[in-house]
Amino acid sequence: MFALEDQDNPPIVGVRDQNAVEIAEIKLNSQDNKTIQRNENAYLSFRLNNKSGAELGDIKVEVEDRTGTSRLEYWAVNYLGQVGSERSGKIVRIPVRSKDITNGEHNFNLKITSGDKYLTETDVKLVTRVPLPASLQLAGYNYFNSTRSDEVTLRVTLENAGDANSGPTEVVFTPPVGIRPSSTASTNIGPIAARSKREIDFLFTKTPQFTGAAVNVVLVVKEGGTEKIRKTLEGRKGGIGSGGAVSIWTDPDPNEVGNRVKTNSNQKEIKMNVLSEKGLEPKSFKLRVNGVEMEGSKFNEQELSAPKRDTGLFSYTYRNKIPLILGVNRVEVVIDGKPSESIFIEYAPQRSNLFILAIGPAHSDLLYTAKDAKDFAEVFRNQGGMDKLYPNVHVQEITTPETTNLTGIKAAMYDLNYMWKDGIITPNDVVVVFLSSHGKMVENRFKILQSGYNPKYENLSVDYKTDVLEVLDRLKCKKLIFLDACHSGGAKDGFDGLSKAVIDLANTHSGVSTLSSCKADEKSYEAQNWQNGAFTEAILEAFSNNSFSDARGSFQADVNNDRIINLGELTIFCNAEYLNW
Repeated sequence: MFALEDQDNPPIVGVRDQNAVEIAEIKLNSQDNKTIQRNENAYLSFRLNNKSGAELGDIKVEVEDRTGTSRLEYWAVNYLGQVGSERSGKIVRIPVRSKDITNGEHNFNLKITSGDKYLTETDVKLVTRVPLPASLQLAGYNYFNSTRSDEVTLRVTLENAGDANSGPTEVVFTPPVGIRPSSTASTNIGPIAARSKREIDFLFTKTPQFTGAAVNVVLVVKEGGTEKIRKTLEGRKGGIGSGGAVSIWTDPDPNEVGNRVKTNSNQKEIKMNVLSEKGLEPKSFKLRVNGVEMEGSKFNEQELSAPKRDTGLFSYTYRNKIPLILGVNRVEVVIDGKPSESIFIEYAPQRSNLFILAIGPAHSDLLYTAKDAKDFAEVFRNQGGMDKLYPNVHVQEITTPETTNLTGIKAAMYDLNYMWKDGIITPNDVVVVFLSSHGKMVENRFKILQSGYNPKYENLSVDYKTDVLEVLDRLKCKKLIFLDACHSGGAKDGFDGLSKAVIDLANTHSGVSTLSSCKADEKSYEAQNWQNGAFTEAILEAFSNNSFSDARGSFQADVNNDRIINLGELTIFCNAEYLNW
């Protein structure tokens, strides 16, 4: 059988043109919509959205298994004819059938063409595996108080991890001496369905003959009369009548996930059930994190439920939301001086990927705009890796006159939007756009001048608000713009008006941080000895962590030597170097 999986890092497809189509909602359609078993007829389906606004003809879908050792039969070429621009799109189905499959991965490529014209493509990963026989496993267990306060429930979760139903299943509980069962100790539960779980409860009470520190019950699971599982289920140390409260972690639950959990959030909600012979108050609880004990009242999220009481015991639910430090946090709840079992919560933030778009249009009176963009992109090209700040860095530079015309720049910006919609760029990622070109005010709107700009058609230029900022607004992630807009192309409102326009636009788009080359009383420039614009040169000096000295002192970008240059450090360094020049 095989399962359909999403790619973690699908490739970035090149710039899309106006006659683009979009492949969306890829699904596997089989008996369970997740896997396909041997000799089962199934199909891949997806929605083909025509985003061109016009009808496209002679549409063809080509399917290729690039693994090279496919054990799957499929239609390699699929003709769709014409595809209109309906909002609902067109549903496409590709028949797939398994043959003599083995465990492995298959990388399928779906390519869409219109006649001889390439439109788009995407990759799909298919994972094949041989069906597994029934396999009974202990998925978890938990001890907790029952509706009667002197009664304890042991709840066991069994899982059939195979692809076939199990045989008739019997569950047997053997408690230690001094424990009196209040439910049957042997239960026939019949077959357990493939890929499913079953819960079985065993209820008991303690008698005066029980002298152990914890209740340890032996579990035996038999399938068709054959023993499949035998395990001693360890109860909590201490207990009712031992002179203190009994605390049972329920979130995280050590019986299900162990006493170590991992999170990418700097806060974690915890929850436990507490049994006590006496009434408890919020002040009875203290939180201990990494050995430091803190009053629970200092955590605004602390919550203690009203007690439940049946036959003399108080039952509470305690909740709290705790801040975490980077790395492993050892957490205990201290109840009237008695610490709970420790749990360990590792805070490991999800790492961000970096997306760089560097744009350098060509102008007859600017020599180094293309080199600015190339040099900026090159700084980041090798900055990805597991031992670096970003695990993956995706760099796109457009610097030729053919790619930096009006259509090319707009398409490059919209490609970022497409990558967001396709899930390639995620909310945790960072997008950086670098622009080195002329800037100009046209009818009170700030424009970036593209390659081939004609002053006669000054409105036909890149609108900074519409074509840059508003496109980036759709990306709900961290965004940063480096704007080296040389104003020597002539601005009717002067440099003051241009700089104010950039600042005002940046203030109205709070999700975007902007670092521009000029203040109101300055203009950007380039020099032959650098072969870069001054703004770009300052950035490159900062990223190289070069230092310089003048009458004010010595300056370098990485002030704290943590090998990471943040935006504040970069801004201070660039301003200082400007003054030095």
